[in-house]
Amino acid sequence: MDRQVGELRGSASDASVTFADAAKRLGGLPKARQRALSGPGSAVETFDAYTGSVRALYRAAGVVEPGSLGPLGRAVEQASGSRALLRGALASGGRQPDLTAAAQRTRLREEAALAYFAQLAPGPARERLERAATGRDVAAAEHYLDQLTDPPA
Repeated sequence: MDRQVGELRGSASDASVTFADAAKRLGGLPKARQRALSGPGSAVETFDAYTGSVRALYRAAGVVEPGSLGPLGRAVEQASGSRALLRGALASGGRQPDLTAAAQRTRLREEAALAYFAQLAPGPARERLERAATGRDVAAAEHYLDQLTDPPA
């Protein structure tokens, strides 16, 4: 990761501010991980620290926000967040309801971004996505995600 930050630093237009933020956030990740592992920190705090670092790297690469990549960029970001949060919740044996709640929120944002894409994208783009995201494994994964992120009735 340090090598990649160095490569981005060379191509940034405002390296002093942009990379200072990214370097600070990246430098804080080991502490966030250790806090989560040793107990005083939570998995949600760690997730937030990583999310902030990823966004700082987006800015360093010249992408203002992942959302500027369009609805599919937002959907991918939210999908990865949902899965990471659910993995943490499952690994904890379900003892962290805040992870499940955060996963529910990211799942809703993912679904909203996909719906927005479906409204705006031209037909051929929608068809390509539908062809790429089909099959038994995709259907099974969606089923499990729905079960894990559905709020209790």
